[in-house]
Amino acid sequence: MMHHTPNVAEAQQLAERMKASGECNWFRGQTRNWPVLSSLSRRDEAQHAEACDRMAAFDHWVDRNPDVRSMIRTRDDRIAVAQHYALPTNFVDFTTEPAVAAFFACHEPPLEWSSSDLSCIICVNTDDLRDVWETVRNAGVEIPPFEEIRVDVPELWRLQAQRGIFLYFPFDEGFERHVYDFDRICFPSPQPPAGCSVSIPEEDIYPTQQSQLEISLDQFFMLERLTEGHQAFEQMLSDGRLRKITKPSLPDGLDPDVFGPLGLPEHESWSPAALSGWSTPAPEAFVPISTAPELEVFVQADAMPNERRLRLAESLTQQIAGTTGCRAGPVRWHLSGEDFKEGSGRVSEAMSLTWDGLRRLPFGDDDLAHALAMAATFALAVHDDPQARSDPELAGRLAAVCLGASSVFETEIGMLDGSYTRGWAAADELAAAVRDDFPSFLNAEFRSRIDSIWTILQVSTVPRRTFVFERLATVFARQIVPTQIVARGPATGKARLYNPVQAMSLGRP
Repeated sequence: MMHHTPNVAEAQQLAERMKASGECNWFRGQTRNWPVLSSLSRRDEAQHAEACDRMAAFDHWVDRNPDVRSMIRTRDDRIAVAQHYALPTNFVDFTTEPAVAAFFACHEPPLEWSSSDLSCIICVNTDDLRDVWETVRNAGVEIPPFEEIRVDVPELWRLQAQRGIFLYFPFDEGFERHVYDFDRICFPSPQPPAGCSVSIPEEDIYPTQQSQLEISLDQFFMLERLTEGHQAFEQMLSDGRLRKITKPSLPDGLDPDVFGPLGLPEHESWSPAALSGWSTPAPEAFVPISTAPELEVFVQADAMPNERRLRLAESLTQQIAGTTGCRAGPVRWHLSGEDFKEGSGRVSEAMSLTWDGLRRLPFGDDDLAHALAMAATFALAVHDDPQARSDPELAGRLAAVCLGASSVFETEIGMLDGSYTRGWAAADELAAAVRDDFPSFLNAEFRSRIDSIWTILQVSTVPRRTFVFERLATVFARQIVPTQIVARGPATGKARLYNPVQAMSLGRP
């Protein structure tokens, strides 16, 4: 049945009444009155094959990551995650909340518009749909089984925020024409750029905070980009447009000529007993950012960057300690004391990513505060000099100014799945994190030559062997984490690392 209302507010109200009466229990918002189709059904044959390849790659990545595999436990879990992160599947998104459907009926409409365009909320009674399905099957028609997909994926906050469920729907437009006619509440599509007035803020539908699962997913999307780049590189090699120069790698992360017969054993501070608190944090349920506590970010405009950072770190340490339970969920940042202008979004984003990545790990409040202060200070510096996003040398100079360091060291940190990240640390502080007995493992002729962080990380790139964990963790949180966040920006396809235990290698880019 087709219902018509003059606007989205009345469409939502009608859907709410249909839910309350039991007439419908699932809802789906569409910016146009399109047929119900899965993202996979909309692909042609070549695109379908590509989507299957992507899903196979995603499966392989999950299987190789025990922490991710513990959260994505079933086949339906995997497809649900893929669906929420734009991998084509045969799932169609629905929600149990009409307000969420109303949001999607207005969110990101097509740029093309005419006065006859209609947006809609699709309404379903799943008992009725199942009855129709069974009637068709009993008539001897071969049709895939009816499947309502309800999953509970820890840390898939988008699904929780959207009260999401899925319908397995491997059909084309003929299903609606010949089998089942979905109820629709239609209303005139607003003309761009005007939007609809909806009752849920966007950040409560698409959470701005990142869960541990979503942090890990960035690694998968980075690996996808690396694979695409490698394929393009190989094509240019075969075409003769490039000449391959191979950079020698260190076997097992160590230069065997430099170390004595003992090599360089793992430092005792990295033992499983010492790191028992650094395993993957327990899953958290989604908390809307609109309900989160607010912390003050006061940046003194006339202070030097390093002074700004230290003052802000002191303030944030006090606020975190004084706000009961704030590390148990998201926070909002109230920026003041600086004319942030367009840079406010960059600062808030950098601080939120820092908060999300570090707050559940066993860092002290002071480490977390210093990380947040560096994220804010560095984000402002890069905003004022945006070329730093594509110029590592300039980014390093800005990081040095923000840290008050005479020199900084750009690090590349490799992870278990082959993804990596890059950040900066003050050279002297990173050097101070090296184990005290490092020289004793060197062959005698190298002890006077391997005497700086630059030379140390040329011959040993395994953090567990090179550094004292507690010392590295402090530098990691306060310097490497915030600089990698700002320098790598908000774009998907770039991994970030927050837990130093997960660093498989650490060296020069």
